[in-house]
Amino acid sequence: MTGIISEVLRFLEHLVAKGYLRFSGDKYFVVRDSLPPRGG
Repeated sequence: MTGIISEVLRFLEHLVAKGYLRFSGDKYFVVRDSLPPRGG
């Protein structure tokens, strides 16, 4: 089970490195959305 958790953490770190997520406190925030803006 710990293997799955470490994989998820590595995936999140990958997204942070790419600039898609930013770690603030204990929450992840989506910085950029890969989808076009709604109703735009």
